[in-house]
Amino acid sequence: MDSATSEQLHHLWSTASDFSPVESTEVLREFTSGVCDLLQACNCSWLCAVRGQAPADAHSMTLFDGWWFHDLINFDPKQSSQENTAIFLALTRQYGHAPTSLNAVKQAGKTRVHLRRDVHSDEEWTDFWLYREFLAPLCEVGDRMLAVFSLAPDRDSYLIIDRPVGAPYFDEADRRLAYLATAGARPLHHRLFFERGLLPPATKQLSPRERQIFSYLLTDLSEKEIAEKVSLSVHTVHQYTSSIYRTFRVRGRIGLLASYLQGNRSGAAGAVRPSITI
Repeated sequence: MDSATSEQLHHLWSTASDFSPVESTEVLREFTSGVCDLLQACNCSWLCAVRGQAPADAHSMTLFDGWWFHDLINFDPKQSSQENTAIFLALTRQYGHAPTSLNAVKQAGKTRVHLRRDVHSDEEWTDFWLYREFLAPLCEVGDRMLAVFSLAPDRDSYLIIDRPVGAPYFDEADRRLAYLATAGARPLHHRLFFERGLLPPATKQLSPRERQIFSYLLTDLSEKEIAEKVSLSVHTVHQYTSSIYRTFRVRGRIGLLASYLQGNRSGAAGAVRPSITI
């Protein structure tokens, strides 16, 4: 590995580790942009996958065997448009889930990277419905790789990494780089799940508004100042705050921060920052 690539990886790891409590989405934007630069990709989106009973809301889509998509953040307007999402769901109902997705879910529980070539040969890929009817014509995507960080046997954090039509397909060298980038970003993966109420000690998932309040509760802002930030009354912010404390089974901000830091440390204690000598 050359020094420039090594420097890119260290920058990605730093991006995923050092950020203020209210910056998680912007840090995810910077991190996924850095992944694109590292892997000569045209887009990198984040998907939150959870195993268990899926809530009955429009933002969750059951995959199979109890897995469902809790959230998807895609900064590419071509792929995140409502029209394209509707087309993808219609194609999935028509053809069934893509083997690439099924293969990724079957191997849940470990940090890993899946190449499209693990399932489809180059010749099969260009005739497969996902490429032929969706990725190439609507998203201008020619190849896809899934990099997955497993926070728990029932919690997987996905990076969906795409290359444009006409670019070289992802290979084993790309798999290794994607693994290093993903495995070294544990603090970001943890934060994205924790702030959604998807890690212990949370007893339920947080609503979008609760997630917004949660971020400010990790700062020194008063409830009055938070209310001004989010354009709500102090009373409403206090209600949201009380609900968040109940969800995380804590009595106040100190307990919430301690719970967040303890979860981050406990996961990091068993994880080693990946080597960059391969």
